[in-house]
Amino acid sequence: MENERLIDFWRHFFSDLFLGTFKRLFMFGSSGLGLGILGIWSFQAYTGDSIESGWQEWSLLIFGGGWYLFWGLLHALIACAIYIVARKILEMADGLHGLLDLLTRQVMEKFKRTSKLIPRKQLEDSFNNFGYEFLERLRLKGGVTPSLARLFFALILKALRFFVLDDVLEELSRKPGDQLSSADIEHAVRRVGSNFALSTISDQFDLLQILNAVLFILFFSLPFGVFWLF
Repeated sequence: MENERLIDFWRHFFSDLFLGTFKRLFMFGSSGLGLGILGIWSFQAYTGDSIESGWQEWSLLIFGGGWYLFWGLLHALIACAIYIVARKILEMADGLHGLLDLLTRQVMEKFKRTSKLIPRKQLEDSFNNFGYEFLERLRLKGGVTPSLARLFFALILKALRFFVLDDVLEELSRKPGDQLSSADIEHAVRRVGSNFALSTISDQFDLLQILNAVLFILFFSLPFGVFWLF
C-alpha cells in the first residue's frame, strides 16, 4: 500500500468509524423498534379474543409492549455492534499491514546493518517516532471526533509496538550470525505481519450473529408460549 493511499485509507477509516457508526445505530435501532411494534401487534392479535376482562387485556398489552420493545431494541443494538466490530476489524487488517510495512521500511533505513542484539528501547523509540510522524500527516486535529481518532490511532500504534516488536525480536534472534542486514529485519517483520490473519475472526462474528438471531426468536416467542400453556 503506497504512502498516500495509506494516509487516505486511515482518514476514511476514522471518518466512517464515527459517522458510519451513528448511521448504523439509527438504522438497526429503527429496525429493532419496528420489530418490537410488530411483536406487540402480533401478541395482541393472538391474545385479544381469549381475554374478557379489560384490565387483563391492558396488563398483557403493557407487559407485551415492554417485553417486545426492550428485546427488539436490545437485539438490534447487539446485531449492530457485532456488524460494526466485524466490519471494522476486517477493514483495519489492510491498513495495519500497510502501516506495519511503512513503519518497518522507515526503521530499516535507520538500521542499515546492525548487531543481532538490537536494544528494544532503540527499536521502540524509532517505531514511536515514525508512528507519530505518520499520525501528524493524517492531520486529525481539532474537535471531538478527530481527538477520538487520534486516541484510537495512538492505541493502535501502542498495540503494534508491544505485540509486534516482541515477535520481531524473537524472529531476529533465530537468525544465524552476529550481524543483521535490513533484509533480515524486513523478512522478520513480514513473517510476523503474515500472522495477522483475521479472516477466521469473520467466521466467529457470523456465529455470534446467528446466536443473537436464535435468542431473538426465542425471546419473541416466549410470551406466546407462556400464554398458550396457561
